[in-house]
Amino acid sequence: MFSRPADVVAVYISLSYVVAVHTVSRDVNEFKIRRDDPKVIKARMKAVIALSAFHLTTIPLLLKYMNGDSIQNTLLRFGLLPGFLNETETGLPSWVPFNYFKDSSRHLSLAIVLYSTPLLDSLLHYCFLPDKSYKDIISDICCEFSTIWGLRDYIFGPITEELFYTSMMLVAYLRLGDSSQYDANYLTLIVPNLFGIAHVHHAFEQYSLGIMNLANIIFITLLQMSYTWLFGSFTNYLFLNSSGNLWSCILIHTFCNYMGLPQGNTFSKAYALVPIEKRSNLGTLFSSVWRLLYLPLLVISIVLFKNNLTSLTAGTYEPIV
Repeated sequence: MFSRPADVVAVYISLSYVVAVHTVSRDVNEFKIRRDDPKVIKARMKAVIALSAFHLTTIPLLLKYMNGDSIQNTLLRFGLLPGFLNETETGLPSWVPFNYFKDSSRHLSLAIVLYSTPLLDSLLHYCFLPDKSYKDIISDICCEFSTIWGLRDYIFGPITEELFYTSMMLVAYLRLGDSSQYDANYLTLIVPNLFGIAHVHHAFEQYSLGIMNLANIIFITLLQMSYTWLFGSFTNYLFLNSSGNLWSCILIHTFCNYMGLPQGNTFSKAYALVPIEKRSNLGTLFSSVWRLLYLPLLVISIVLFKNNLTSLTAGTYEPIV
């Protein structure tokens, strides 16, 4: 694996992010605290910001030295500046803002299709639970995003993780290798393992805190590695298929982080706890029907996602690989 330069660069990018997350101020390291402590979050964000600035400077210089690439073109290929897509034939960034944002809306619609059943489940909470109202939807979303945890999970994390694990890595592979070395399957199925493995450090945090037994830590870590690999495969596929649309990957990352893993039929369970005198006939009906429909609709949404994956992730230009 390490005999090829792009692999070395990719492993370096992956490891550097994990190291930066743990390179925090001495005051934070002096005592055991959870990753959700605001002090830890702020310290880690500062470290990742510094690392991002370093990579945005050094990796374009590295590609210029190794491949003769223009620094400006490399920065545009990273995709942080919205509106630029990479032409298939020339590999050069092209300014196509209308198509860029049109493609982004189609890409997001694919994620909405996948999460359509959990979205309906959440909507039913607002429609029929007595302590909820559809008027609260916007305020609840704003409240979720306005905390430091929301900033990390829905803004900072998606931007930096997609920049490192999707954009920088794939640009390195595309510029330092060729299709005989790194084909589409390698880039979408093998490379995302680095994103999954990068989350192993959470296991060490949990073990050091001593609040979970080893078996649970191993199970949770394997589960997390599996779905981060799966998600990384999807965003890599999207980036390649959409001619390098990084902000589509970020937007979908934010959306999926907000939705989380499906928790099953939460509406019917919550409605069963509502006192009988506060239930409505319509709410009771929907609770019963939803109990029957949830699983079939979930399966249908997965099938629809699969059937529309290629068409809804297509970009203005042909896939890069």
